[in-house]
Amino acid sequence: MILRKPETEEKYGRHKITEVFMRECMLCRALPLQSFRFWKIIKNDFPYDMIADVHHMLIPMRHVAESELTDDERAEFDEIKNSYLEMHYDGIYENMSKGKTIPAHAHIHLWVFKTSL
Repeated sequence: MILRKPETEEKYGRHKITEVFMRECMLCRALPLQSFRFWKIIKNDFPYDMIADVHHMLIPMRHVAESELTDDERAEFDEIKNSYLEMHYDGIYENMSKGKTIPAHAHIHLWVFKTSL
């Protein structure tokens, strides 16, 4: 299933082969739209714009895979999910391992769905 418009997918494809993408974590560099103690919400520069009007991501402040999250980070995630995200987004999405472009930095996709597809 294609979730990005063709021009967004092309832009993402070009970015994935750059030296910057290979060398640096783009999630670590992203400026927060909203910050919490252990997490931040960032803009997705390559959104799933076929289905969403808003596409942000919730990521841990530190560069860490999901399996390495601390109990405190997991607890705060649950708090954020059940309060802040519930009020601001229509849905959340997490890719499975085979679909993750950046598996070394945990991230959850946050969407406000398009009102008409």
